Amino acid sequence: MTESSEQRTCPECGHLLDSADQLCVECGFHLGLGKRFRRATVELTDLQLGDLDFSESSGRGLPQRESENPFSVPLSRPERASECIQQGDAERVRAVVDGALPFYMTAVLAVCVCFPVLPFLAPLYAVRLIRWWSMRQRFENLRNPNSLSPFVDLELRFQSAGWQYCFSISVGILQIAFVIFAILSRN
Repeated sequence: MTESSEQRTCPECGHLLDSADQLCVECGFHLGLGKRFRRATVELTDLQLGDLDFSESSGRGLPQRESENPFSVPLSRPERASECIQQGDAERVRAVVDGALPFYMTAVLAVCVCFPVLPFLAPLYAVRLIRWWSMRQRFENLRNPNSLSPFVDLELRFQSAGWQYCFSISVGILQIAFVIFAILSRN
């Protein structure tokens, strides 16, 4: 055996390492830094009921620690800060989502109550659909909702809001076409 292919053992757990290895895959000990990385998995034996925060504001049910280790392994994929939804952006997204009428409400309003009004709302819904599209392009979480995000419910509602806007616009256009057809058929 040559000196370069000589195997070493991890000083923490005793796992066999190659001479070029700097990180033990068993325990996460970094030989060069002499520090141990935090595990990326959470075992049931590590959890205590007092450590868990299941509130809506936290957005995650993982243990809350007072001091974060700078050598910790991230639990989710890293994202650019410009693509993540922040609190101020969430209010704007919520305004766009809350403005979308559900499918059944659009149908009821179109047939029973607002037959003459809904076509005039189509431009408003078109503007909101454009705002929906621009927000969808800006934030990755709105295109691909992340279950670890504190705004996951808003992200899921945002997905269906686009279809609701398209449906409302198409109902308004169909009503205009129906009125035009009715006027032309009278003559």
